[in-house]
Amino acid sequence: MKSDDVVQRPLERLKKGFDGAVVVKTKQTILVAAYKGPVQAPEVTPTVESLGDYLVGTGY
Repeated sequence: MKSDDVVQRPLERLKKGFDGAVVVKTKQTILVAAYKGPVQAPEVTPTVESLGDYLVGTGY
């Protein structure tokens, strides 16, 4: 992975009541992970970012 291929950290953290979503952009994809309470953004964000890092590493 080149230094310019770094995943952009969450574009948005969306929240409505206890539910929400985390959005991460890679070069070719936009990942949207929706969650329902009692799950919270700090639990979801690392997983979505890891998936984004993986996709960047494979050329997406």
